[in-house]
Amino acid sequence: MTHLPKAPVAAFSLSRVLLLALALTAAPAAANTQTGGSALPRPQPRAEGETLFFVIQTNIPGPDATPLVLCGKVRRHMLGFLPLRFEPLGYALAERSCAAAHHIPLSEERFRALQAAGSLPADLAATPELPPLQKHWLTLLATVAALLAILVIFLRLGRHRSRHAATRRFKPHGNAIGNPGKALFAAKLLSVLCHAARADGPMNDDELEAIAIAMRRLTGQQYFPDEIAPIAADSSAGLGPRELASIAEGLSDPEKEQMMRAALLVVVADNTLSAAERRLLASLAQALAIDGARISKWFTELTGRKFPPASAA
Repeated sequence: MTHLPKAPVAAFSLSRVLLLALALTAAPAAANTQTGGSALPRPQPRAEGETLFFVIQTNIPGPDATPLVLCGKVRRHMLGFLPLRFEPLGYALAERSCAAAHHIPLSEERFRALQAAGSLPADLAATPELPPLQKHWLTLLATVAALLAILVIFLRLGRHRSRHAATRRFKPHGNAIGNPGKALFAAKLLSVLCHAARADGPMNDDELEAIAIAMRRLTGQQYFPDEIAPIAADSSAGLGPRELASIAEGLSDPEKEQMMRAALLVVVADNTLSAAERRLLASLAQALAIDGARISKWFTELTGRKFPPASAA
């Protein structure tokens, strides 16, 4: 039996192997051309404080052959939870979207190589241009701060208008109507009582009610806590020597006594007497030329207790 020679089969198999090898080496060569002459580095997670924004869609194949997206990489400089400025860090490639958790960073050298290979536009700047919001972030912050400052000013003006409106609604009773001296006493009394309520910090409902009661008793007019609140909120926690001297000026002895009693009524409305309240009472008593014995007597009449010594306040 005659056998065929095996040499042609071996030659055929060898040719197929060579063709397959050429095909396998041709694809990486083409891919390397698109990626600037070498394989791209492995994707890595974004660092803390870094964010990506879209620049262009590229034809550079990713690990799964899907074209990669070119993103700008930015670092956020924060003050607490508020971004202060954005610093461009260069470019990165990402799969499908710049919101991806991982990206492929591009060094300036690789970026230039991709441009030279035609995979990225030649006119693309080496440093990415920030999006408008990030680019003008400081201007936006300054604008928001200015608007907030204007809003605060308008709110304060509104509070002043409310205070003056409430003051205009206050009318002393009886012979005080049309009497400039009595009207002045009523305005001074209201001011002193509001400062007394603020002596130990923010006033409470008991103190507001005490002011309303004192004003009704001494003026005969209805005056409600919600009308007093804007006036009292605009009052400081204390009265200086000049303010006290101005308040005491022109008051009769009965008016001084009424003012001192009313101030006592307000400061004890919450059943406490703080050191700050004692200082205000002492300064007011000195300005009104009222001795401590009378203050102690009035305090006992109001509370049923003895006036506490300074160390107990």
